Amino acid sequence: DLHLSIRRQRQMCIRDRPAHHLWSVRARHSGRRHGCGLQGRPRPPTGPADPASRTHPALMWLAWMALASVTACAPRRAPEPERTELTAMTWNLYFQASDQPGVEEVLAQVDPDLLMLQETTAAWQARLEGLFPYQHWVPGPEAGGGVALLSKYPLESVAIHTVPGARFPAQRAVVQTPSGPIEVLNLHLIPPFGPRGSLITGFFRTKRPRYREVEALLELGVPDLACGDFNASEREASVSLFEKAGMISALPEYAPGQHTWHGPGDKDFHWRIDHCMVGPAWQTTSAQVLEVGPSDHYPLWVGLRDG
Repeated sequence: DLHLSIRRQRQMCIRDRPAHHLWSVRARHSGRRHGCGLQGRPRPPTGPADPASRTHPALMWLAWMALASVTACAPRRAPEPERTELTAMTWNLYFQASDQPGVEEVLAQVDPDLLMLQETTAAWQARLEGLFPYQHWVPGPEAGGGVALLSKYPLESVAIHTVPGARFPAQRAVVQTPSGPIEVLNLHLIPPFGPRGSLITGFFRTKRPRYREVEALLELGVPDLACGDFNASEREASVSLFEKAGMISALPEYAPGQHTWHGPGDKDFHWRIDHCMVGPAWQTTSAQVLEVGPSDHYPLWVGLRDG
């Protein structure tokens, strides 16, 4: 039966076992004896041990020292450097919605490390400036034309770019993250409206000015991250300029089909005109558009990891 089988296995193991102490130490570490398959601590022999078979303590010490030397000299695998996740968020707030609720709740939900805002005003600044330790606000030349950069990490080399022909300023800075610096560019390109506010005529008339604006900004340096209100789809040439510079849009892979803007009072009329372009030094790990908030633009956030 089962007990008889286990007793025979145990007798075979004791019979075949070498009767010296060094083997017993190794057996306690391995828990097996010559393939017998029994786990646990080996039992000592029942009869008197042969004095000739005992191992001298000095030999035991030398054996253990040799084993320790081999273990210490074994090559160790170097630990991989830690990679830091960075959450960046862009949001055109809509300058006339500064008295509307819900923005703080969205920011608390996403908890971005870096926040790039467009259409900021003095009212928006008074409302949000206490949420981040590091920030830079730029008033616009017209109502609702401001931009802002808010961060959990220090901002350095902050610059304001006013490109000839552009309606709104662009904002550039170096953010000192725990894994190293990342250069960011906050954009609000020319909106696609004609002289009389026509979206149809403006769509075609403003393509060339947007292209020249992006071209001028990239001549000043290609950033690691460019986010904002591009007022252009991914198929437009102004956006393609970033791709030619080695940057990749985060939305097509992680949020395909999601739109970022809707018509005032008509959410069925929508478009994807807000983007985050990521340079080769960083990897996009996630991206999402949140269809929330009081603005006609939805917030867009991306998860980044240093490459």
